[in-house]
Amino acid sequence: MINRLVCPSCRIGQDKPNIIVRSNPMRNKKVPINPEMSVLFRDFARYFDLSLALNEEQRAGVHRVRYRVYCEEFGYEPAEVFSDRQEIDDFDQHSLHCLITHRETGMPAGCVRVVNVDHNSKMPMEVHCGDHLDPAFMEKFADRRETVCEISRLAVDGAFRRRRGESETRFGDTSTLHFSLREKRTFSLLAVVLFLSAAAVAELQKRNNCFAIMEPFLPAILKRSGIFVTKVGDEFNYRGRRAPYYKDIYQVVERMPDELRLCYQVVRDQYASMLDFQRENLSVLQAENQQKSTVAHRAYLAGGSSKDWQKSRVSTAFEATLAAVLSPKTNPA
Repeated sequence: MINRLVCPSCRIGQDKPNIIVRSNPMRNKKVPINPEMSVLFRDFARYFDLSLALNEEQRAGVHRVRYRVYCEEFGYEPAEVFSDRQEIDDFDQHSLHCLITHRETGMPAGCVRVVNVDHNSKMPMEVHCGDHLDPAFMEKFADRRETVCEISRLAVDGAFRRRRGESETRFGDTSTLHFSLREKRTFSLLAVVLFLSAAAVAELQKRNNCFAIMEPFLPAILKRSGIFVTKVGDEFNYRGRRAPYYKDIYQVVERMPDELRLCYQVVRDQYASMLDFQRENLSVLQAENQQKSTVAHRAYLAGGSSKDWQKSRVSTAFEATLAAVLSPKTNPA
Protein backbone atom coordinates (compact mmCIF):
# COMPACT_ATOMS: atom_id res chain seq x y z
CA MET A 1 0.00 0.00 0.00
CA ILE A 2 1.47 3.36 -1.06
CA ASN A 3 0.33 6.55 0.61
CA ARG A 4 0.84 9.99 -0.79
CA LEU A 5 2.02 12.60 1.62
CA VAL A 6 -0.59 15.24 2.36
CA CYS A 7 0.94 18.67 1.88
CA PRO A 8 1.80 19.89 5.41
CA SER A 9 1.11 23.50 4.51
CA CYS A 10 -2.62 22.78 4.28
CA ARG A 11 -2.62 22.31 8.05
CA ILE A 12 -0.63 25.38 8.99
CA GLY A 13 -2.78 27.68 11.11
CA GLN A 14 -4.92 24.81 12.40
CA ASP A 15 -4.74 23.27 15.87
CA LYS A 16 -1.49 21.63 16.89
CA PRO A 17 -1.19 17.91 16.01
CA ASN A 18 -2.32 15.46 18.68
CA ILE A 19 1.12 14.42 19.93
CA ILE A 20 1.75 12.77 23.29
CA VAL A 21 3.05 15.55 25.56
CA ARG A 22 5.22 14.89 28.58
CA SER A 23 6.81 17.20 31.14
CA ASN A 24 9.99 18.58 29.65
CA PRO A 25 11.92 21.79 30.45
CA MET A 26 12.97 22.08 26.81
CA ARG A 27 9.31 22.51 25.87
CA ASN A 28 9.36 26.14 27.02
CA LYS A 29 12.30 26.94 24.79
CA LYS A 30 10.82 28.41 21.62
CA VAL A 31 12.46 27.20 18.42
CA PRO A 32 11.95 29.69 15.60
CA ILE A 33 10.05 28.71 12.49
CA ASN A 34 12.22 28.19 9.42
CA PRO A 35 10.11 29.28 6.42
CA GLU A 36 12.58 27.79 3.93
CA MET A 37 12.36 24.36 5.61
CA SER A 38 8.55 24.52 5.48
CA VAL A 39 8.66 25.16 1.73
CA LEU A 40 11.08 22.24 1.25
CA PHE A 41 8.79 19.83 3.10
CA ARG A 42 5.82 21.04 1.06
CA ASP A 43 7.76 20.36 -2.15
CA PHE A 44 8.95 16.99 -0.82
CA ALA A 45 5.33 15.92 -0.36
CA ARG A 46 4.74 16.82 -4.00
CA TYR A 47 7.52 14.64 -5.41
CA PHE A 48 7.70 11.56 -3.15
CA ASP A 49 5.45 8.80 -1.82
CA LEU A 50 5.77 6.83 1.42
CA SER A 51 5.03 3.13 1.78
CA LEU A 52 5.34 0.40 4.37
CA ALA A 53 6.86 -2.71 2.81
CA LEU A 54 4.43 -5.39 3.95
CA ASN A 55 4.43 -7.94 1.14
CA GLU A 56 7.23 -9.81 -0.59
CA GLU A 57 7.32 -7.55 -3.64
CA GLN A 58 7.56 -4.37 -1.57
CA ARG A 59 10.29 -5.83 0.64
CA ALA A 60 12.21 -6.86 -2.47
CA GLY A 61 12.21 -3.18 -3.48
CA VAL A 62 13.73 -2.29 -0.11
CA HIS A 63 16.38 -5.01 -0.39
CA ARG A 64 17.34 -3.84 -3.89
CA VAL A 65 17.93 -0.28 -2.65
CA ARG A 66 20.11 -1.65 0.13
CA TYR A 67 22.04 -3.80 -2.33
CA ARG A 68 22.79 -0.83 -4.56
CA VAL A 69 23.92 1.32 -1.62
CA TYR A 70 25.56 -1.14 0.79
CA CYS A 71 27.06 -3.55 -1.76
CA GLU A 72 27.58 -1.80 -5.08
CA GLU A 73 28.26 1.77 -4.02
CA PHE A 74 30.00 1.59 -0.64
CA GLY A 75 31.11 -2.04 -0.49
CA TYR A 76 29.92 -2.51 3.10
CA GLU A 77 28.60 -5.97 2.24
CA PRO A 78 30.05 -8.45 -0.31
CA ALA A 79 27.98 -8.20 -3.49
CA GLU A 80 28.77 -11.79 -4.52
CA VAL A 81 26.80 -13.11 -1.52
CA PHE A 82 23.55 -11.68 -2.91
CA SER A 83 23.16 -13.25 -6.35
CA ASP A 84 19.62 -11.90 -6.68
CA ARG A 85 20.88 -8.34 -5.98
CA GLN A 86 18.86 -8.06 -2.76
CA GLU A 87 20.74 -7.30 0.47
CA ILE A 88 19.06 -9.29 3.27
CA ASP A 89 20.10 -10.27 6.80
CA ASP A 90 18.67 -12.19 9.74
CA PHE A 91 17.18 -9.08 11.37
CA ASP A 92 14.82 -8.34 8.45
CA GLN A 93 12.25 -10.92 9.51
CA HIS A 94 11.82 -9.06 12.83
CA SER A 95 11.59 -5.62 11.24
CA LEU A 96 9.13 -3.22 9.65
CA HIS A 97 10.48 -1.54 6.52
CA CYS A 98 9.75 1.97 5.20
CA LEU A 99 10.26 2.90 1.56
CA ILE A 100 10.27 6.30 -0.17
CA THR A 101 9.54 6.31 -3.90
CA HIS A 102 10.02 9.12 -6.40
CA ARG A 103 6.51 9.70 -7.68
CA GLU A 104 7.13 10.61 -11.32
CA THR A 105 9.71 7.91 -12.18
CA GLY A 106 8.63 5.21 -9.72
CA MET A 107 12.26 4.87 -8.66
CA PRO A 108 12.91 3.80 -5.06
CA ALA A 109 14.74 6.71 -3.44
CA GLY A 110 15.47 5.41 0.05
CA CYS A 111 14.56 2.97 2.78
CA VAL A 112 14.93 2.33 6.50
CA ARG A 113 13.87 -0.40 8.91
CA VAL A 114 12.74 -0.64 12.53
CA VAL A 115 14.09 -3.79 14.17
CA ASN A 116 11.84 -5.06 16.98
CA VAL A 117 13.35 -7.02 19.88
CA ASP A 118 12.18 -8.82 22.99
CA HIS A 119 13.81 -10.50 26.00
CA ASN A 120 15.01 -13.35 23.81
CA SER A 121 16.51 -11.36 20.95
CA LYS A 122 19.16 -8.69 20.37
CA MET A 123 19.36 -5.53 18.33
CA PRO A 124 21.93 -5.45 15.48
CA MET A 125 24.03 -2.99 17.50
CA GLU A 126 24.13 -5.38 20.46
CA VAL A 127 25.53 -8.03 18.12
CA HIS A 128 27.97 -5.89 16.17
CA CYS A 129 29.19 -3.37 18.76
CA GLY A 130 28.06 -4.65 22.14
CA ASP A 131 31.49 -4.03 23.68
CA HIS A 132 31.24 -0.32 22.81
CA LEU A 133 27.86 0.33 24.46
CA ASP A 134 27.54 2.02 27.84
CA PRO A 135 26.50 -0.96 30.03
CA ALA A 136 24.96 1.22 32.76
CA PHE A 137 22.77 2.98 30.21
CA MET A 138 21.69 -0.24 28.51
CA GLU A 139 20.76 -1.81 31.85
CA LYS A 140 17.91 0.70 32.16
CA PHE A 141 16.02 -1.21 29.46
CA ALA A 142 16.69 -4.75 30.64
CA ASP A 143 13.16 -5.23 32.00
CA ARG A 144 11.29 -3.29 29.28
CA ARG A 145 12.57 -4.66 26.02
CA GLU A 146 9.07 -4.43 24.54
CA THR A 147 9.62 -0.64 24.35
CA VAL A 148 12.98 -0.97 22.55
CA CYS A 149 13.87 -1.03 18.86
CA GLU A 150 16.73 -0.18 16.55
CA ILE A 151 16.53 2.07 13.51
CA SER A 152 18.95 0.69 10.94
CA ARG A 153 19.75 0.13 7.29
CA LEU A 154 18.88 3.72 6.41
CA ALA A 155 19.85 4.09 2.76
CA VAL A 156 19.36 6.86 0.20
CA ASP A 157 19.97 5.76 -3.37
CA GLY A 158 22.90 7.45 -5.06
CA ALA A 159 20.71 8.82 -7.84
CA PHE A 160 19.15 11.11 -5.24
CA ARG A 161 22.29 12.37 -3.55
CA ARG A 162 24.77 13.06 -6.32
CA ARG A 163 27.07 16.00 -5.77
CA ARG A 164 27.28 18.75 -8.34
CA GLY A 165 29.13 17.50 -11.42
CA GLU A 166 28.29 13.83 -10.72
CA SER A 167 25.59 12.36 -12.90
CA GLU A 168 26.55 8.75 -13.60
CA THR A 169 24.75 6.13 -11.50
CA ARG A 170 23.70 2.48 -11.89
CA PHE A 171 20.48 3.90 -13.47
CA GLY A 172 22.59 5.64 -16.11
CA ASP A 173 23.16 9.35 -16.48
CA THR A 174 20.81 11.05 -14.03
CA SER A 175 20.75 14.16 -16.18
CA THR A 176 18.44 12.21 -18.51
CA LEU A 177 15.95 11.73 -15.68
CA HIS A 178 15.03 15.40 -15.90
CA PHE A 179 14.90 16.16 -12.20
CA SER A 180 13.95 19.82 -11.90
CA LEU A 181 16.04 22.13 -9.74
CA ARG A 182 13.08 22.38 -7.41
CA GLU A 183 12.98 18.59 -7.07
CA LYS A 184 16.72 18.37 -6.46
CA ARG A 185 16.47 20.80 -3.56
CA THR A 186 14.19 18.32 -1.75
CA PHE A 187 16.68 15.44 -2.05
CA SER A 188 18.50 16.71 1.03
CA LEU A 189 15.38 15.86 3.06
CA LEU A 190 15.36 12.16 2.19
CA ALA A 191 17.49 11.10 5.16
CA VAL A 192 15.43 13.28 7.52
CA VAL A 193 12.08 11.95 6.24
CA LEU A 194 13.37 8.39 6.47
CA PHE A 195 14.25 9.06 10.12
CA LEU A 196 10.79 10.57 10.69
CA SER A 197 9.26 7.49 9.06
CA ALA A 198 11.16 5.11 11.32
CA ALA A 199 10.34 7.23 14.36
CA ALA A 200 6.65 7.18 13.46
CA VAL A 201 6.60 3.40 12.99
CA ALA A 202 8.41 2.99 16.32
CA GLU A 203 5.96 5.29 18.13
CA LEU A 204 2.94 3.56 16.62
CA GLN A 205 4.25 0.31 18.13
CA LYS A 206 4.89 2.07 21.46
CA ARG A 207 8.59 1.32 21.06
CA ASN A 208 9.73 4.80 21.96
CA ASN A 209 13.23 3.80 23.13
CA CYS A 210 15.12 3.82 19.84
CA PHE A 211 18.76 3.03 19.20
CA ALA A 212 20.89 3.37 16.08
CA ILE A 213 24.45 3.00 14.87
CA MET A 214 25.32 6.17 12.97
CA GLU A 215 28.15 7.59 10.93
CA PRO A 216 29.30 11.02 12.16
CA PHE A 217 27.46 12.95 9.44
CA LEU A 218 23.95 11.69 10.27
CA PRO A 219 23.59 13.18 13.80
CA ALA A 220 24.80 16.48 12.33
CA ILE A 221 22.17 16.37 9.57
CA LEU A 222 19.45 15.53 12.08
CA LYS A 223 20.57 18.31 14.43
CA ARG A 224 20.33 20.90 11.66
CA SER A 225 16.73 19.80 11.17
CA GLY A 226 15.93 20.04 14.88
CA ILE A 227 16.33 16.36 15.83
CA PHE A 228 18.73 15.64 18.70
CA VAL A 229 20.14 12.21 19.56
CA THR A 230 22.35 11.08 22.46
CA LYS A 231 25.61 9.19 22.08
CA VAL A 232 25.56 6.09 24.32
CA GLY A 233 28.93 4.51 23.73
CA ASP A 234 32.37 4.78 22.19
CA GLU A 235 33.18 5.32 18.55
CA PHE A 236 34.41 2.21 16.76
CA ASN A 237 35.35 1.03 13.30
CA TYR A 238 32.75 -1.13 11.61
CA ARG A 239 32.90 -0.51 7.87
CA GLY A 240 33.96 3.02 8.71
CA ARG A 241 33.74 5.17 11.82
CA ARG A 242 30.49 4.62 13.76
CA ALA A 243 28.98 5.29 17.17
CA PRO A 244 25.85 4.10 19.02
CA TYR A 245 23.07 6.63 19.65
CA TYR A 246 19.79 6.70 21.58
CA LYS A 247 16.62 8.75 21.37
CA ASP A 248 13.30 8.69 23.19
CA ILE A 249 10.83 9.30 20.37
CA TYR A 250 8.38 11.11 22.66
CA GLN A 251 11.08 13.59 23.70
CA VAL A 252 12.37 13.95 20.14
CA VAL A 253 8.89 14.97 18.97
CA GLU A 254 8.44 17.42 21.86
CA ARG A 255 11.69 19.18 21.03
CA MET A 256 11.15 19.44 17.29
CA PRO A 257 10.72 22.86 15.73
CA ASP A 258 7.06 23.56 15.04
CA GLU A 259 7.22 23.00 11.27
CA LEU A 260 9.15 19.74 11.67
CA ARG A 261 6.68 18.47 14.28
CA LEU A 262 3.84 19.25 11.90
CA CYS A 263 5.57 17.28 9.15
CA TYR A 264 6.21 14.42 11.57
CA GLN A 265 2.52 14.26 12.40
CA VAL A 266 1.67 14.08 8.68
CA VAL A 267 4.18 11.24 8.22
CA ARG A 268 2.87 9.49 11.34
CA ASP A 269 -0.72 9.75 10.12
CA GLN A 270 0.28 8.17 6.81
CA TYR A 271 1.88 5.16 8.51
CA ALA A 272 -0.98 4.83 10.98
CA SER A 273 -3.42 4.54 8.07
CA MET A 274 -1.20 1.93 6.41
CA LEU A 275 -1.08 -0.17 9.58
CA ASP A 276 -4.83 0.21 10.08
CA PHE A 277 -5.44 -0.96 6.52
CA GLN A 278 -3.11 -3.92 6.98
CA ARG A 279 -4.72 -4.80 10.29
CA GLU A 280 -8.02 -5.16 8.47
CA ASN A 281 -6.45 -7.30 5.74
CA LEU A 282 -3.99 -9.40 7.75
CA SER A 283 -5.90 -12.63 7.11
CA VAL A 284 -5.60 -12.06 3.35
CA LEU A 285 -1.84 -11.55 3.61
CA GLN A 286 -1.48 -14.67 5.75
CA ALA A 287 -3.37 -16.75 3.20
CA GLU A 288 -1.25 -15.44 0.31
CA ASN A 289 2.01 -16.07 2.15
CA GLN A 290 0.91 -19.56 3.17
CA GLN A 291 0.12 -20.41 -0.43
CA LYS A 292 3.52 -19.11 -1.62
CA SER A 293 5.29 -21.04 1.13
CA THR A 294 3.52 -24.28 0.18
CA VAL A 295 4.38 -23.86 -3.51
CA ALA A 296 8.03 -23.04 -2.72
CA HIS A 297 8.34 -26.03 -0.37
CA ARG A 298 6.89 -28.43 -2.94
CA ALA A 299 9.26 -27.05 -5.58
CA TYR A 300 12.21 -27.48 -3.20
CA LEU A 301 11.26 -31.11 -2.45
CA ALA A 302 11.05 -31.70 -6.19
CA GLY A 303 14.64 -30.50 -6.61
CA GLY A 304 13.98 -26.79 -7.01
CA SER A 305 15.79 -23.76 -5.61
CA SER A 306 16.61 -23.79 -1.91
CA LYS A 307 16.80 -19.98 -2.05
CA ASP A 308 13.10 -19.72 -2.95
CA TRP A 309 12.27 -21.99 -0.03
CA GLN A 310 14.44 -19.92 2.29
CA LYS A 311 12.70 -16.72 1.14
CA SER A 312 9.31 -18.25 1.87
CA ARG A 313 10.47 -19.13 5.39
CA VAL A 314 11.64 -15.54 5.93
CA SER A 315 8.23 -14.31 4.74
CA THR A 316 6.51 -16.59 7.22
CA ALA A 317 8.70 -15.28 10.06
CA PHE A 318 8.01 -11.70 8.97
CA GLU A 319 4.31 -12.48 8.93
CA ALA A 320 4.52 -13.51 12.59
CA THR A 321 6.30 -10.25 13.41
CA LEU A 322 3.65 -8.26 11.55
CA ALA A 323 0.85 -10.10 13.32
CA ALA A 324 2.40 -9.19 16.66
CA VAL A 325 2.70 -5.56 15.62
CA LEU A 326 -0.92 -5.43 14.54
CA SER A 327 -2.28 -7.12 17.65
CA PRO A 328 -4.55 -4.98 19.88
CA LYS A 329 -1.96 -4.62 22.67
CA THR A 330 0.36 -2.68 20.32
CA ASN A 331 -2.35 -0.42 18.99
CA PRO A 332 -1.54 3.28 19.44
CA ALA A 333 -3.67 4.98 22.05
